[in-house]
Amino acid sequence: MYVYLGGPSDPTKDTGRGCMMRCGQMMLAEAYLRFFLPAGRYFRWRPNISDPMYWEILNMFIDKRHSSYSIQQIVQMGNSEGKNIGQWFGPNTIAQVLRRIASNEFDKQVHVHVAMDNTLALDEI
Repeated sequence: MYVYLGGPSDPTKDTGRGCMMRCGQMMLAEAYLRFFLPAGRYFRWRPNISDPMYWEILNMFIDKRHSSYSIQQIVQMGNSEGKNIGQWFGPNTIAQVLRRIASNEFDKQVHVHVAMDNTLALDEI
């Protein structure tokens, strides 16, 4: 249980509406692990991981207001995309929200590109 934005009337769980947000979080976290960790795509969790980059990435997704990709941040950014707190996000909404949040992370080393109409134009990325 958590509070989205801290208000007394805000939802305290994401049941029924948080699945797309969690999918977006997992997809982006996996991309960051593959990009920033030395093991890259072969990274597997194990007890006692000591790589500080792993912990930096993990902390970006923890459900606390200050974490870049927390549910709280996603919901707040979704609000600027026209989604009310507690409203379900579709694939395009979560992609747009994560793109906006990612533009502020890691000195712009990683860019999230949202392919509209299922079309990816190489000269646009």
